[in-house]
Amino acid sequence: MRNVTLHLSNYAELSSLLSNCGREKHHRFGSSIHAAIIKNNNRFSVNNLTDPRNVLVVWNSLITMYSKCDQLQDAAKVFDEMPLKDTVSWNSMISGCFLKEQFSRGFQYFKRMLILKKCRYDQATLTTVVSICTNPELWYACSMLHSLIISSGFESVVQVGNALITGYFRCGCPLSSRKVFDAMVERNVITWTAMVSGLAQGQLFNESLLLFREILRAEEANSMTYASSLLACSGLRTLSEGRQIHGRIEKSGLLSDLHVESALMDMYSKCGMIEDALQVFHSCVEPDEVFLTVMLVSFAQNGMEERAFEMFAELIGKGIVIDENMVSAVLGAFGCSSRPFALALGKQIHSLIVKKCFLSNIYVCNGLINMYSKCGELKDSIKLFNLMQYRNSVSWNSMIAAFGRHGYGSEALQLYQEMLSNGTAPNDITYLSLLHACSHAGSVEKGIELLRSMISCHRITPRVEHYACIVDMLGRAGQLHEAMSLTEELNVESNALLWQALLGACGIHGDLEMGRYAAEQLVMMTPDCTSAYVLLSNIYSAEGRWEDRARIIKKMKEKGAKKETGVSWIELGKKFHSFVVDDDLHPHAESIYEVLDELIALTRDEENMPDETEALVRPLMGKDLELFFSLLLPTWTLEQHEQIYMEGALHCMTIGPDMWLSAESFSVMASTHPSLHLSHPTPDIFAWNCLLRSHHTPVSLYPRILRHGSRPDSFTFPLLLSSVSLITPHLLSSLLPQLHAHIHLYGLFHHPHVLSSLISSYSALPSDLLLFLSLPLPLHDLPTSNSLLSSLLRAGHLLPARKLFDQIPHRNVLSWSSLIHGHANLGQPRAALSLFNAMLADPRAPPPNLFTLSSVLAACARLGALHHGLWTHGFISRRGLSINAVVATSLIDMYSKCGRVQHARTVFEELAPQIRDATAWTAMISCLAVHGLAREALAMFDDMVRNTSLTPNSVTLLAVLQACVHGGLVREGERYFAAMSPDFGIAPSIEHFGCMVDLYARAGLIGRAWSTVRSMPMPPDSLIWGALLGGSRTHGDILTCQAAIKGLFEIEPENSAAYVLLSNVYAKMGKWDEVSSIRRLMEKNSVKKTPGCSSIEVDGQFHEFYAGDISALEAEELYLMVEEMMRRLRRVGYVGNTGEVLLDLEGEDEAKELALSTHSEKLAVAFGLMKTTEGTEIRVVKNLRICVDCHEAIRLVSRVYAREISVRDCNRFHHFKDGNCSCKNYW
Repeated sequence: MRNVTLHLSNYAELSSLLSNCGREKHHRFGSSIHAAIIKNNNRFSVNNLTDPRNVLVVWNSLITMYSKCDQLQDAAKVFDEMPLKDTVSWNSMISGCFLKEQFSRGFQYFKRMLILKKCRYDQATLTTVVSICTNPELWYACSMLHSLIISSGFESVVQVGNALITGYFRCGCPLSSRKVFDAMVERNVITWTAMVSGLAQGQLFNESLLLFREILRAEEANSMTYASSLLACSGLRTLSEGRQIHGRIEKSGLLSDLHVESALMDMYSKCGMIEDALQVFHSCVEPDEVFLTVMLVSFAQNGMEERAFEMFAELIGKGIVIDENMVSAVLGAFGCSSRPFALALGKQIHSLIVKKCFLSNIYVCNGLINMYSKCGELKDSIKLFNLMQYRNSVSWNSMIAAFGRHGYGSEALQLYQEMLSNGTAPNDITYLSLLHACSHAGSVEKGIELLRSMISCHRITPRVEHYACIVDMLGRAGQLHEAMSLTEELNVESNALLWQALLGACGIHGDLEMGRYAAEQLVMMTPDCTSAYVLLSNIYSAEGRWEDRARIIKKMKEKGAKKETGVSWIELGKKFHSFVVDDDLHPHAESIYEVLDELIALTRDEENMPDETEALVRPLMGKDLELFFSLLLPTWTLEQHEQIYMEGALHCMTIGPDMWLSAESFSVMASTHPSLHLSHPTPDIFAWNCLLRSHHTPVSLYPRILRHGSRPDSFTFPLLLSSVSLITPHLLSSLLPQLHAHIHLYGLFHHPHVLSSLISSYSALPSDLLLFLSLPLPLHDLPTSNSLLSSLLRAGHLLPARKLFDQIPHRNVLSWSSLIHGHANLGQPRAALSLFNAMLADPRAPPPNLFTLSSVLAACARLGALHHGLWTHGFISRRGLSINAVVATSLIDMYSKCGRVQHARTVFEELAPQIRDATAWTAMISCLAVHGLAREALAMFDDMVRNTSLTPNSVTLLAVLQACVHGGLVREGERYFAAMSPDFGIAPSIEHFGCMVDLYARAGLIGRAWSTVRSMPMPPDSLIWGALLGGSRTHGDILTCQAAIKGLFEIEPENSAAYVLLSNVYAKMGKWDEVSSIRRLMEKNSVKKTPGCSSIEVDGQFHEFYAGDISALEAEELYLMVEEMMRRLRRVGYVGNTGEVLLDLEGEDEAKELALSTHSEKLAVAFGLMKTTEGTEIRVVKNLRICVDCHEAIRLVSRVYAREISVRDCNRFHHFKDGNCSCKNYW
């Protein structure tokens, strides 16, 4: 106390002493100082001093000291007893409340400060108050404070602006943060860092990296800036960008900063570069517990559980102190571990936790619950959960996930209700676990209810993982079309997860067509994903498309992707025995193969069954059945079989490169062997259904089900039907009617799931499907009707589909969307638009969704129906529908094919960055290409590569090459083609080679075109020969023409284009005899030329014209208009190109010119001149390539009539204006 008294005269030193007490939490010493101040009241009374500021400093320091020593009540007492307060006094009290997380109390002090108006708040006050806006529930408070800041003139203060940016980000309002940032006149490095960090933490990784690049030009980045940018790289998995930032960090001398090193390790770990992460780890001079924990987490995240376990054991061996965080990190490795020793090791770690008294740590307990559940010990997880005194949301989520993982869906839902009753708020992980449980339990309605509750009751925005669970749930329940509609409609990033879930469901139910489509989408979105290639190759194999399968396998090898080897193991006598496919290295390999041969022989003998099941088995006997059983490979010894089934364990065995069989099914095959023990000699139908679900060819087990006396139920037949679609059409046509008969026999024909599966199976046999339709069908169930409708449309049966649609009493949006989509895809776009109009006019019809509108836009694009397209776009806007990636791409494609490049560009530029995916970029590049804007297309591609994290796919590169073709950019085309494999990892397909052949041939470089054809790794198809033929015909290379036509004849002898082009060549040479012989050959082979047809839209109505069409609307007036038009063209120098007339009209030029004047595109243009007002643009769509004479005539029409005319032929657009064409006569 004496020392304190000595300092009482020095206010500054006393304030400093109180600050030290608060910092070191010396409450007792601080209280003693307070007591000394009270005893010397005269010296510290503000009323006795002319300048009270020095005394206020001491009293304010007292408030701060008590607050930091967790004595908020004492701080409040000091504050309330102060007769005079300044701004710092209020700030100290507000900060003290916030420090103790008493936010409402702190706000009350701030409110009193505003009401009393005795002290004006300053920037420190505002910064402090804004700093507590840390969750979305406080966004309104942040907004109100923002208004106060603006009204009081503090918006120009950098510190206040920085606090607002951070506050808005923490409240989940990134757009508001951006507005604050853009409005700031002055910024410092903290401002930039707050933006980069906030965007990265909000998972706006692309925007974060773009802003980071701006920082490098405006400010000197600090360690937190670099750490935040590395977080964005981790989120995007952009290794190249991360390496560049690493290089900058080394140059700036910040590599030794702990935050930067941790961020670098995390980035390399998330990008799969664990060795680089280790290098950063080892470069640290003294790695602390945080570094060790980060490294353990890195191993766990990359599936390197053994490395994590080894490192953990090494740390224990070296005597390094193990803390709770390290234990929690190593327990996380069990999530990716399926090693046989995992459970034993987990129990050892559990013992260590008990010894170190870590069980009181909630995160350690959560890790133990996950470890035991993922190692198959659910009872231990339940025991640990029940022993926990305190549980957080992670605890509840872990236990719910454990129940779902083990198939206890009802228990997971019951625990969820207990969680709510306990007052614990669910989060997105809770719902992910619940949806996963519902998916495996088949609780579709409950799953949908949970998703709605998640959004409406708890205000949680679903992530792609939640929607993937919904897709998986719908798919497993047989509602494949609903699952596909949801997948295509959702506007989420990384929707490869959705396609993967849909693909798995297609595999379960045997929907090959949808499965192939899903697999192709998956390969396009995740070109480096091995499973996508494997699944797609399996589907191609099932369809017998061996060339496509070979192409996928080759592409997979070119990318260096390898299928993960299947490994199975079993524990016997505390020893683990591992097996792989075709394993002959096991010590008991010979015995294993002997037992397997015996089992196969027994299985074959049992196929000769004289009961009613014999007819059903016969289609699978012979070579097909022998081929299936020849794929079985040894995995278990005889002793191991006994051990498995005596213990009731469930394991899997590998039977081939693309096939697998569960241990239960193996037991059924071995049931007649006297040495094998089967724990369930008379399994019920539930056990059989479980077996069918895991068996690769369930139908081969169906006779065994009947033999055991089990009665098939509504789950059995969908599983059987899912497998019959994988066999050849010949076997399918024999087997399917028999299964159909058994469905009637067991009275299950009226069951919606059974009927839906039966319909899907019949869709693989179009002729049998129509016969099936002739039967009386119980279509009272809407999902069944929709399933049949989709099957008919997939098979191309439009009329029966329309008939069925008309019979559905209560159609939903899927019914309408399927029919509209089917007509649009099957070449009936007008009918699709008529259906859409009928849907809007029907008061009972549901409102169209995005999938419906996407199909409508596709129909508009095909027709070139700009009027309808504009109306549909407006409909989307008026309804307030958020445009997803699919609709955005459809809009760009529609505007492109309707000749409105600027509209397409506007749609593209207004897309949010997360929606502007590779497909949208590709659509825009293709739009510019077909309109002759080659340079702009290439510039856009370069912009995509340089300024986004998107990876171009093969379709993108195809659009780029097409731009080069239409622009005659040979050098650029060669450069992009050469860069495909080394720069983008894309092996050129035959379409890419076709573009190069077309590029060379159009430019007259026939020799290079031939060289490209010879260098192709695949044989040329009609696309290649057609490109070579078109160029050689233009440049008069008759020999190449003949060679190309010969190639076309060999591939497609029925292709009318080959005959027509050959006759064109002979006609130009004047060899009319050869022309006549070609015509006779066409008649002999029943080959008909596709007639040229041109259409024009006038006032929303379409009018079609054919060459010499006299049945056209107002034909007499139209031909008068054509005559007048041709007369005016001749005045300005038009001369008909009679070489285009491919008939020998005995040299009568007038007759040939008359034939030329009635070409379909001229009729369409004349009709447009006749029916539209002056200055109106004329838009024509032609199904074939525009001829040379019509091109020249329409070019002159645009000048003579002062009209803009656009013609879309089968290759590109021609925009005519003032006597010029956008193609510049290069087409």
